[in-house]
Order: sequence, then C-alpha cells, then structure tokens
Amino acid sequence: HGLMQIDDRAHFKAVDKGIAWNLASHLAYAMDIFYTSWERAPKQSCVSSATNYVARIRSAWAAYNGGPSQICRWTRTTGSWA
Repeated sequence: HGLMQIDDRAHFKAVDKGIAWNLASHLAYAMDIFYTSWERAPKQSCVSSATNYVARIRSAWAAYNGGPSQICRWTRTTGSWA
C-alpha cells in the first residue's frame, strides 16, 4: 500500500493500525524497515565493511524488497532476482 509499497501480507498490523494510509507515518514506517536493514548489513558476508556504502545500500534495499532473509540476494547472479 502507498508510496513505499508496504505489503499488507507481511505488515498486516501496521496496515490495520492505519499506518499505510497516512503519508507521514507510512514513510516513517518504511524508512524504519530500510534503516534496520542498513544497520544489519555490515554484519553480513556480502558487505566487506561498514564504509562499503554501495554494498550496504544494495543489501538494505534487497532486504527491504525481499524480506530480512534476502539481505544478500543481490550477490547471487543466478538467482531469480539477479
């Protein structure tokens, strides 16, 4: 739903609370999801260091779009999401 495409299947509680329908709360909720992955990224094998911003943002974006377990999916060139 909305600008940041919050999926009601994975975020039903947030959608049910009305977060997906209010622009400001919707953006804040989505950025919290992204930031959580951004913070987690340097600890992953696909990010060499916290200052490798290209790998870090790719990982955070992959996790935002595919879920937390998909944080390194951008490195799998033979995967369905390559």
